[in-house]
Formats: sequence, structure tokens, C-alpha cells
Amino acid sequence: NRVSFYRMLNKITTIPGCNKENIDKETFDNWVKNVVSVAQRKMNVKETYCSLGTLLSYSPNGDDDIFPHQVIRDFFEENMHDSKISEFLVPNFITGKINQQGMVANWGSVEAAEENMANKYNCDANTIRIDYPETASILRRLRDHYTWSSKNLMDTDEWYFD
Repeated sequence: NRVSFYRMLNKITTIPGCNKENIDKETFDNWVKNVVSVAQRKMNVKETYCSLGTLLSYSPNGDDDIFPHQVIRDFFEENMHDSKISEFLVPNFITGKINQQGMVANWGSVEAAEENMANKYNCDANTIRIDYPETASILRRLRDHYTWSSKNLMDTDEWYFD
């Protein structure tokens, strides 16, 4: 049933074809096609794309040490025209990545750490923008989150501690 399929998909913690032990674009592409096919038969497409977004946020860095791996970047570049990808998968991908990173600083330097994350995502987006424009756009959304977070943390510090 719908609920058990959704729960099963959310229990997957390793991306088939794109993990530390196995990088194989064909395996990844076939796995995604199979998951989407099952979701369509079970009328569970929205939830599936949301779960896929969260799962893909666990991608390892690519060979160039930029997140996400090239296999995931290729997936975004080849599929971003699909409204389900941009509407359901990408927001959950971004949220999943943010949730994994949590608070990225030591006490007293939260704003600087958030700003450093924003700068890293910005540099990475600029590096891949020609070959992976859709993925660069996603990295800019991560940058925007950390820029916003850094500014809000500074405002909060000023408000509470001045």
C-alpha cells in the first residue's frame, strides 16, 4: 500500500549507484526509473519525489570535492524540466542537506560559520555553473539559506546581547 511504500523508501540510507562504495550512473538511473515506476502504479508520485529529494541530499561529494556527486548533478541536468523534480524533489534535497549540517559552528562563531557555508556553496556554484547550470542554481539556493541564516543570527545576537 501507499504508506508502506513511502516508509520503505524513507528507510533507504544509501543511494544505489552513488555512494562511497559504488559510483555507477547506469545503476543509479535504472534505480530511479524503477522507483518512479512503482510510485506511479501506486499513485504515490509526490511522496516519492519528496523522499528521493531527501535521499539524494546524502550524496557524496564529486570527484572535484564539490557536493553533490557528478551522478546526482547529471540527474538534475537531465531531469529539471520535469515539474515534479523542481516542485517536490529539489526543495526536499535542499532541506535534507540543511538538516544534515545542522548548526555548523562552535559557540561564539555561529554567524561566521554560516557565512563560510554560504561562501563555499557560492564558490562551488560558480565553479560548476557552465557544466551543471541546474545544479549550480540549487547550490545558490543553499548559499541563500546560509546567507539569510547568518544575517538573522547576527540580528539575534545584537537584539539579545547588546
